[in-house]
Amino acid sequence: MNYLNWMKKTFPELTETPEETFQSYIQKAESDTEILRLCIMYAGTLIFFIPFSLYQAITEVPFYLDPWYWLLPIAFFKVGGFIYLYCEQKLIKNRLKKIVQLKYT
Repeated sequence: MNYLNWMKKTFPELTETPEETFQSYIQKAESDTEILRLCIMYAGTLIFFIPFSLYQAITEVPFYLDPWYWLLPIAFFKVGGFIYLYCEQKLIKNRLKKIVQLKYT
């Protein structure tokens, strides 16, 4: 995501602010939310592995004959990835809003 363009659209009063300042805000927001983003990533990994492991434990069909064996991991991986990206972007955007509001209000 290009946070620089998002910041310029969200805060039009900052159009004269140098790009280096925007980049420092973005880096600060990313570093401030790093631990929470890692927790979300690990939770997404568990959401991926737990249902897949349960499905493997329940079925007795060999994995190479079962089409769900290939579809479930792909589906869980995609859904988990979208959830992770959505949460990451929301966290960083909220943090950027707080930083800008503290600096300019």
